[in-house]
Amino acid sequence: ATSRPGTVVYHWAALAHQRAVVRSLLGDHPGATLDFTNAVRWRPARERRSTALVRARLAEHHLDRGQLEQAAPHWHRFLDIYPSIRSGRARSALAILRSRVRPHAAHGIGRGLLARATALWWPSTTGR
Repeated sequence: ATSRPGTVVYHWAALAHQRAVVRSLLGDHPGATLDFTNAVRWRPARERRSTALVRARLAEHHLDRGQLEQAAPHWHRFLDIYPSIRSGRARSALAILRSRVRPHAAHGIGRGLLARATALWWPSTTGR
């Protein structure tokens, strides 16, 4: 994006993410879901770290509503991206995923997420 002197260019995806966080805190859950979804949609593919972190937040948002089935695809996409990024915030998001999904380990969806997250938490060193 280009800007003129005295103007500020702000990424639409970043704005949508911030709106989602505020809406969630204010109890506007449908609005927060929309904004989190837009934040993912509008994020350029090359911004993997930001995309992964917003997907993790969207998954947490769904789980806060008791929606494990809606959360799972976002956490799986987070887990798809995770190995390609190095970030303390991503490592924290992985820890949050593991702790938040652990109570759902008896459910097939939860079990699958935990298995993937644990494999990334303690990656195998065999064959390297």
